[in-house]
Amino acid sequence: MPTIERESGSVYFNVRGTGPATVVLLHDFFGTHRSWTMVQAQLSRYFTVIAPDLRGHGRSVLRQGEMSVSAMSDDVSAVLDNMDISTAHVIGCSHGAVVAMHMARTAPERVASIVITSVPDLNDPDIIDYGRQYASTVFPRLEARLDEEHGEQRPGYSREILLKRFTQSLEHPPDDHLDAVRKADEISQPVLILGGDDDPVMIPDRALSLWRRMQSANLGIIPGTGHLAHQESPATYTGMVLDYLWRQT
Repeated sequence: MPTIERESGSVYFNVRGTGPATVVLLHDFFGTHRSWTMVQAQLSRYFTVIAPDLRGHGRSVLRQGEMSVSAMSDDVSAVLDNMDISTAHVIGCSHGAVVAMHMARTAPERVASIVITSVPDLNDPDIIDYGRQYASTVFPRLEARLDEEHGEQRPGYSREILLKRFTQSLEHPPDDHLDAVRKADEISQPVLILGGDDDPVMIPDRALSLWRRMQSANLGIIPGTGHLAHQESPATYTGMVLDYLWRQT
């Protein structure tokens, strides 16, 4: 099981493919590397594809420290260092997209391009309200599955730790999360913004607004798709990502 040890704990990562260019896949909050299984299988035909469990998720055990955007970004850089990889194309969904944006701005030498999907803007009161609704009505329906997916942690971890951290971020949005979205126009690398036309978090108007602010962005909207486009429409999503990546390499 490929892991690296950090002062905060262990970071697990799954690797497939041996292509000359590297792609990193960053999952949503509550997710794990397994959410990328179908996408990773296709991308690994052409690229080296790394799918980590972000700190405190899945098989990545957090012993101390925070589950912050900046800390997760540092963990990704540490994984790349461990594999002796200098730069990578970074793909993120939801919370993972925010980590990708932070990494592109604060460690630009590590990031060749980014693909960001379903970006949650905690500067937006509507997103805060949606997050609260998710915590109270959606999370309980998913709790048993989340406990299984985060089985490396202690029993009840998804509620006691993940849900707690999630709701805390809604009540007191972290500065590094806010800055990652607020300062998106400072990202200089090529960017592909993807969204679902039925995504309640990044509705098409919000995706269009983000696209207008970024310097080198492309924009795609996937029809009939909600928040987790890479899981709901994996063939369309992967096709759009492949087309984009081939133009960057």
